[in-house]
This record gives sequence, structure tokens and C-alpha cells, in this order.
Amino acid sequence: MVELSTEERQKAESLYREMQEAFRAVGQAQKNYIDYSYEFVADHFPNADGTEVTLASGRRVRLPHPWGVVTFTPDFRIAVPH
Repeated sequence: MVELSTEERQKAESLYREMQEAFRAVGQAQKNYIDYSYEFVADHFPNADGTEVTLASGRRVRLPHPWGVVTFTPDFRIAVPH
């Protein structure tokens, strides 16, 4: 066991808080991307007979099978399900 100085402990705590915030931001970005991709699919297939999902906004949409999360080509010209 190694005892940290007050300065080292404060630095470690600060880094830990930054790491926790980064994890939270990544999680939020993932949720936002999934919501965006679901809205994208729902807007292009408005009368789909498939799985119903509720977006963070509260909007309920139906996603056709096998659509789920959308992946775009690097030039953003084509969207494909994955």
C-alpha cells in the first residue's frame, strides 16, 4: 500500500471525476445517436410494421424489421441498418 500526498490524492480525485464525466458524455452521445438513427428510419418509413420504440423525446415510432441503428457510409449518401 502506498500513501499519497494531499496533492497527489487531489490530482487523482480530479482525474477520476474527469473520467466519470467522460463516460457519462459518451453514454449520452450514444443515446443521442441511437435516437437520431431511429428518427431517421421512422421518418423514411412512416407506416412501418415492426418494433415500436420510445425516443428520449417521448415520441413513439415504429421501426421496420430488420432496421435498428443506422450506419452511414463515409460520404453520408447511403444509410444501412446494422
